[in-house]
Amino acid sequence: MGVKASVFASKSERANYYKLARVWSHKLKIVHNLPFLSVLTPTNLHSFWAHDAKDIRPFAVTRQEMNWLKKTSIDYTLCDEQDKPLLCIEFDGLQEGFNVRTDYHSRSARDLAPDPWRQEIMDLKLKIAFGSVFPFFIVGSSEFADLSSDVELTIVDGIIGEVLKSKAMAERFAQGFDPEDSGLSQEQFDLFSADEQHETVQDWALGVETEAEMTHNPITRKAWDLTRELDLRAYSRQYVDSPNVANAQSIEERIRLLDTETFVTCKHTFQTEDLGDVSITVRLPNFQSVGMSVYGLLPELTMLLAALKVKKLRELHTAAS
Repeated sequence: MGVKASVFASKSERANYYKLARVWSHKLKIVHNLPFLSVLTPTNLHSFWAHDAKDIRPFAVTRQEMNWLKKTSIDYTLCDEQDKPLLCIEFDGLQEGFNVRTDYHSRSARDLAPDPWRQEIMDLKLKIAFGSVFPFFIVGSSEFADLSSDVELTIVDGIIGEVLKSKAMAERFAQGFDPEDSGLSQEQFDLFSADEQHETVQDWALGVETEAEMTHNPITRKAWDLTRELDLRAYSRQYVDSPNVANAQSIEERIRLLDTETFVTCKHTFQTEDLGDVSITVRLPNFQSVGMSVYGLLPELTMLLAALKVKKLRELHTAAS
């Protein structure tokens, strides 16, 4: 008999755990290598990730699939203080995979043969998680890489932040709108026209979203802190569509194509007096999951990276002068 030198399967798996801990251990419990069935049970499942909202139907796993699930685990499960699972992160350092909805995609080098078993078990995990309406993500090394030597945050931190933001928003919206939330009495609100009431509620909802994002997503928080520090006020942002999306013949077709894109690309440009236009373009996997949209994370991530670029350029100019 013997004792393993580490409970982690690799140095990368260990490093990623401690990266999660440095940002989230103050508010979440991070559990490593839990059996899959300790987190999710394949019962009362529904397939709802279809373009037709009416195409929601129950499904069940086969006996063979159940046997596979009994033998598999999850790399990182983040839980609340009561040990309730909130989301799962699967690290795929071998094939550098990621998920789009319930589909697993590999970014492995061409000389590395595809692994049919890996494809099958990853797809099954995603299918069970999404069928349980539970946030589950597959990421590679790039998602766990620090954004810079100065900013020890990762794309995974942004993913977690988006899930927590969505959860906080849902809980707040479930409480409903109270005019006092907008500094009004019920009598004052009742005197408003229908349009004024609608605008007030919309402003309140936007405030709820902003507060949730600033509270729970460290990427967003750092992006706005840095833009204020650097006095970056003028900027533009645009999504870079693929040819398929650009050629869409209708809004409905465009929405459908955007939803099924494997990657989403965003360009952020700061207009500065000292450096002129400073731009950066970022491409992310289209992580479609419960409680998280890449369209929430990508703009803030792109803004942060563009601000870091401005900071670096200014430091270089200062050093050269």
